[in-house]
Amino acid sequence: MPGNVNPHAIVETERRIRPYVRHTPVVEVAGADFGLGCGKIHLKLELVQHSGSFKARGAFANLLMRDVPVAGVVAASGGNHGAAVAYPAHKLKVRAKIFVPEVSSPAKIARIRNYGAGLGAIAQAQRALWEVVRIVAEPGGAAAFSALLSGRYQPRSGERVGVLVSGGNTVAVNFDRHA
Repeated sequence: MPGNVNPHAIVETERRIRPYVRHTPVVEVAGADFGLGCGKIHLKLELVQHSGSFKARGAFANLLMRDVPVAGVVAASGGNHGAAVAYPAHKLKVRAKIFVPEVSSPAKIARIRNYGAGLGAIAQAQRALWEVVRIVAEPGGAAAFSALLSGRYQPRSGERVGVLVSGGNTVAVNFDRHA
């Protein structure tokens, strides 16, 4: 996937995902309807996109423009992102596992399940990260970092602990490189 966002990259990405996404309608409304005085507003109705949001576009782009491992893809989401990953994974015959909070909407969970993705609880994923590689991810990241700073948690001799706070905005980290 290109590292730079530019007009050419956007056009190329749109060309690649075009066969897989819906052409969603645009509705023109008066700005006055929204208290904006004169002028027109154009609303792109991405709610009719596959999976119910614009996020399917990004998920298709990621799956089509990257080498996807045989193990498949994983996402953690309260619903829209999870459904957006599950749908293209289903269409492209890629395995997917979506981790959702225990308070997720039953309708969103059903949508993810109907796309054929495996389901797990976010708390389950957090426990696995901690037990296997000693990484704490949101929402527990801030509390774990505080415990480390205050000394309430003492890593064992030779134990390395990684804490991802705002993990959705991070790039993959190679912890071995930072030993």
